[in-house]
Parts: sequence; C-alpha cells; structure tokens
Amino acid sequence: MDTQSQFIQFARKLAIFALILVILDQSIGIGARELYFSQKTGRYARLNHLLYETEAELIVMGSSHALRHYDTEILEQNLEMDVYNGGIQGQFILFQEAVLEMLVERHAPKHMVLNVAPDFFVYQPTTYERLGELKPYYYKHQETLKPFMKLKSVFEPFKMFSKLYQYNSTIAHIFRYLASPQPDVEGYVKLEGEIPPLPEGTRIYPQEHMDMDSVAIAAFDQFIKTAKEHDINLILVASPVVTGEDVDALKAYQLLKQQAIFHGIPLLDYSKDPSYTHQYHLFHDGNHLNTEGAKLFSVQVAEGIKPFLQN
Repeated sequence: MDTQSQFIQFARKLAIFALILVILDQSIGIGARELYFSQKTGRYARLNHLLYETEAELIVMGSSHALRHYDTEILEQNLEMDVYNGGIQGQFILFQEAVLEMLVERHAPKHMVLNVAPDFFVYQPTTYERLGELKPYYYKHQETLKPFMKLKSVFEPFKMFSKLYQYNSTIAHIFRYLASPQPDVEGYVKLEGEIPPLPEGTRIYPQEHMDMDSVAIAAFDQFIKTAKEHDINLILVASPVVTGEDVDALKAYQLLKQQAIFHGIPLLDYSKDPSYTHQYHLFHDGNHLNTEGAKLFSVQVAEGIKPFLQN
C-alpha cells in the first residue's frame, strides 16, 4: 500500500472516530439535559422553577443570604401576595444579573427584593468560576448568556458546542439531591442550630484592602436598569451581621449605597440592627440566620417593604 493510500485510510478512520465522539457527546449530553431539567429538589431544581415556572408577584434574589433569610410563608402571610425565594448559594451580582436577564424573557414580577452584602463589589475569582453554573441554560438563552460565559473564559462559547460539557459539572449534584432531597418552601431553605459566641474582635467582612471589581459594579448597574425596563419595583435589603461591625466604613458598601441613591432604589439596611448584634441564638453561623432568626427577619422585611409595594 502506497503512502497516499495509507494517509487516506488513516484520515477515514480518524473521521469515523471523530464522528463517533460527536455522536456520543450529543447523545449523552441530551440525556444529561433531560435529567437536569427533570429535577424536583436541590439548587438546580429551584433555579429551574424560578426561570420557567413561578408566576410569583414578588421574587427574592441574592446569594445564600437570600436563600436562608427570607421565609416565604411569613412573607406571603404578611404581604398577602405570592412570593418565591430565588436565592442561589454562593452566587453574587454577576450571576444574579444573568438570571434576571433570563427570567424577564418569560416573567417580570411586579416586585423584587435583591439581598445585597457589603462585599458585593469586592473582586473574588470564584465569582467568575461559578458562572459555569449557567452552562445548562446556554442552549435556550445563548445570546443572553454569551457575554457572561466570556467573563469565565474567552473560549467558553466555543466549548458550548459540546452538549456534555454543558452539564458535566452538574451531574454529581443531581445524584446528590436524588439521594438526599433538600426540601424547600417556595425556594426558602431553612438552617437549624445556632453558632457559639465568636471571639471578641471577630469580623465577618474584613476586606478594606481588597480590590473592587468594576465588572461587578457594572453588573449591579445593569441589574437595576433591567428591572426598570421591565417595570419591576426593585427594593434592596442588607441582612443583619452578627458582629454588628461597621460595614458602612467599607469602600465597597459605600459605593453600593451611592449607586442605590443614584438610581433612586430604596435600600433597607439591617446590617447593624441591634436586634441581631451578638444574638448568637438567631444565627446558624457567622454569615447566616437560623430558622428562628429568619422568621424574625422576614417579619421585619415584610413590614419594611410594605410602603414601597404600595407605591
């Protein structure tokens, strides 16, 4: 067999092998997609419900502070409207803006509470890494998500050709929640137990010398604009801090408050509320309220936002 024939044979085998890989990738990826969107419990099931099912008049958004601090039953009872808690643990403003852009394609709630934190604008590399959780939604919202995926990596949109890649990081979580369901009440997930007293001088937000993230600041600005464009009545709420530390002194928090004023968005600040300062029986850990604390806080938030809902 001459060299040319050998090359043609090799190329043919290589093409067949590549075709088999593509078929396997697409087939397994489609199966993973079906599994992903059929979930009934856990963080991805809640996100799916938020994006494609809920018709709630008021939606709560934010990171784990939103997820753990806003008891939907109490909010619904006090506000007399349907509420859904769309908090996503470990996800900050970049992710929240992407979710809002997808959400308003289907449903723009009348009201929205965005739980903000003093470190919202602090640069954290994990913020960009965690944008990978948007991958499962790329096939439905490609144009919306492409700019966000590029923030994770300029090559990310090209990787999306692989259907399996879109779901590879979610499969372990899917089986985890199948094995151990995580119950929620309209998105709210409670925390039991309380934290022991923290050593004197402990700080939850010690980031004075950390860099600000201009991309996060721009995302916050766009989040507000998107809400306004869709006539969503947006209210910002800052959760209690167990140490009662002076978060107002933080540059990132000062800027957040300035942005709220500039855009005319109300900000209810409970970060130094004495009802929670050193009240360790209300906290599950240094960052999160427990069930008892969430009940107290939800009543306060409901009363605090009522005047803004009427307007």
